[in-house]
Amino acid sequence: MSQSDTFAAELLEVSATGYAALATERLLASQPDIAARFSPDAVGAWKAALGQRVVELATALRLGEPTLFAARLGWARRAFEARGVPESDLRASIEALAAVLAEELPEPARGGPAALLRSALAELELPLGDSDSFIDPQTRTGRLSLAYLATVLEGDSRRATDQVLAEVDAGLAVESAYLDVLVPAQREVGRLWHAGELGIVEEHIVTYTTERLMALLAHRAERTPPNGRTVICAAVAGNVHDIAVRVLADFFDISGWRAVHLGASVPAAEIASAVQYFDGDLLVLSAALSVQLPKVADAISAVRRIEGRELRIMVGGLAFSDTPEIWRKLGADGYAADATAAVRLAAELFTT
Repeated sequence: MSQSDTFAAELLEVSATGYAALATERLLASQPDIAARFSPDAVGAWKAALGQRVVELATALRLGEPTLFAARLGWARRAFEARGVPESDLRASIEALAAVLAEELPEPARGGPAALLRSALAELELPLGDSDSFIDPQTRTGRLSLAYLATVLEGDSRRATDQVLAEVDAGLAVESAYLDVLVPAQREVGRLWHAGELGIVEEHIVTYTTERLMALLAHRAERTPPNGRTVICAAVAGNVHDIAVRVLADFFDISGWRAVHLGASVPAAEIASAVQYFDGDLLVLSAALSVQLPKVADAISAVRRIEGRELRIMVGGLAFSDTPEIWRKLGADGYAADATAAVRLAAELFTT
């Protein structure tokens, strides 16, 4: 990452609201049909959307990973498509943002953002791939996952819970119930919400039911004898989704670790304090969005500053799916794509 990109990222972060406001003003002035489509609060909607684009742009520049911005723009395209909004609106918004930054950023800071935005506009010319379901109905667990999700969305959380527990009692491994039933169901809810097919109420109902069911499953699991080590699991600041962290904590607990689950959106300083207080041997950090990756770096830096502590740090979450090797830049000791891989990697980290 060049000094000019670092400079640009800092300016974008501190002035994201201002740049978004200017881009919104330019967009709606030049595209009155867009203002009509997003009435009655077109200004508010586009300020929020463009503010997010600016932060995503800053994150990609700061980390030297241009694919992060392209990936987030792909999500935006799917949201527009799902909601029946012309993709030309998205293109017009990126063009407005590019024009504002070309005018407002100091000359030394313009190159990086301009290059990423040009690449983004070129990306919009490519076909958008299909977005498939996260649930495979051809498998036993896939069918159970679909049945679980459908039952919860019908408002019958108790029956949905009983369906899964009955399969566990009949021989389905607890770990499979987590990874092959509940996790795909949660990811599918996220996809459906993004596609505009579910609202926030339905998402909350499914999440509540899944959290309650996970607690029941954890008590049914056969636990490995304690290994004497403590793992701290946390979602970094800004990541308000902690289902993945709960799964991690439960898997470590089942595998003999003392697992301390800190929950969602935990500030870096609090994570460092928890590592000290609970005498952690391993820290696992989760990030859901690319814009949360700097928070992962902050947490790692805060923990690394603790004197006299040798601690392994692992990262995971959807934020790493597009650039899994970025964990090296953030200062972690490893990356795991799921809970099973995390437990396996932890064993490796403590045998080397």
